[in-house]
Amino acid sequence: MLTQIVLAAALGSGGGAPAPDLGDDVDVLAGLRSDGRFASFIEIVEGTGFTEMLANDGALTVFAPTDNAFAKLPAASLAAFREADNLEAVKNLVRFHLVDESLTLAEIAKTMRPVTLQGGTIAIRWLGGEDYALETATVLDRDLEFTNGIVHVIDEVLLPRGFALVSAADLYGRGEHTYAVDTGHSSVVFRVMHMGVGAQWGWFDEFKGELTVNTEEPEKSSIALAVAVASIDTRDEGRDRFLQSESFFDADNHPGLLFVSTKVAGLEAGNLAVTGDLTLRGVTREVSFTANKLGAARFGPNQYKVGYEADFTIKRSAYGMTFGIPGVAGDEIRLVIALEGTRDLER
Repeated sequence: MLTQIVLAAALGSGGGAPAPDLGDDVDVLAGLRSDGRFASFIEIVEGTGFTEMLANDGALTVFAPTDNAFAKLPAASLAAFREADNLEAVKNLVRFHLVDESLTLAEIAKTMRPVTLQGGTIAIRWLGGEDYALETATVLDRDLEFTNGIVHVIDEVLLPRGFALVSAADLYGRGEHTYAVDTGHSSVVFRVMHMGVGAQWGWFDEFKGELTVNTEEPEKSSIALAVAVASIDTRDEGRDRFLQSESFFDADNHPGLLFVSTKVAGLEAGNLAVTGDLTLRGVTREVSFTANKLGAARFGPNQYKVGYEADFTIKRSAYGMTFGIPGVAGDEIRLVIALEGTRDLER
């Protein structure tokens, strides 16, 4: 009780920095933007859907950490704020900086522990003179009044009890992991010129594969893909049977198209420069391509997925497939391979 009286008396003495003159009819959000010290806080407010709350009519108390306050956090934490897996945790972080009524610091001192929208309470401490702390954060400016609330500027981000961020990169995407190719969300497609006039597209319905992705040492990554050539589909059954014959794929004697990487190098944005052996009709040739990373994300509660796509060209004549060149079908075959890999989460 004595501490409460001392705090209230000290806060009532008129200490602290005055509110900036931003004119009339300025809401909290507009005020924070005009101030210029709160870009990080505003980004998180916008990313978690609290923008309207800070701009609408109402009565709020906002404990606003400066950009310098966010800079004190580890870089990994700042990146983790943007992870989809952390959305609810970051929403609670924002809620812990909001009280659903307008309170001056003197009024906070009377209650000692105002209840935030997150459900936790904020403790206030008098540090002596005109200095005060909310939890571990020093109050830099207090009682900044706007049309829909009061802002207290603080030099640290307030962390709710039990608050923890999950880094998807650390838990799911970093290091070396092996993914089975999800054939339901992957494609092996080809394109060949027909009689020098039009482009004929086709695909293979049956294939399987495995991706090993090492984000720390990309040279340890690998790709293996096996395709059943008898599953070829060009939307014409007669043509498909002919393509399976000895004139083309010779599916009876050589049922599979096989690719196994022999060398991988990391590129920007998680892309991979891949070299490997492509075997077709019993002939093996070295091919190189770029595997462009399309994305990586948690899929439901138990899986993590990555996606890559490669687009490159081979000559079918190099594999003994010479029928109809050039009059019937072109020699160059464009291959587009889009692979989505899945693995079970470790935790």
